[in-house]
Amino acid sequence: MSANLIPPRFVCVFSYTSEREPVSILGGILYGGKKVSLTKEEAIYMSESKWWESKTDEQIAEFQIRETRLCCPFEIFHKAVETWLGRPVWTHEFADPQALIDEKEGKRKSEDPITSLKRVAPGKPIIVVETD
Repeated sequence: MSANLIPPRFVCVFSYTSEREPVSILGGILYGGKKVSLTKEEAIYMSESKWWESKTDEQIAEFQIRETRLCCPFEIFHKAVETWLGRPVWTHEFADPQALIDEKEGKRKSEDPITSLKRVAPGKPIIVVETD
């Protein structure tokens, strides 16, 4: 998708240079005053643009944690969230992004892996395997 074909909703996500190239992520898309997720096509466009390459870990985390569609490689997002929170983040914790946001905002404390597994998969058996 060329820069001239950027969907109009992107105006709320990016600021642009005079050439209409995205230069900074501002946050979630606002459409009619409500936050909405990117469409599949918009997420693909963002991914192909490699928008994260010029962003800090905090900027990547702040945007992607609130977006339901992954717009950058997961390993980039994962590292960014770990830096943003200042701690290791287990992959299952991404099942509840609001908990990570709440932790960042000081509304909740981080949880140990078993407690967070029980929260994101209530009633499911958890099998812990110890290796040498």
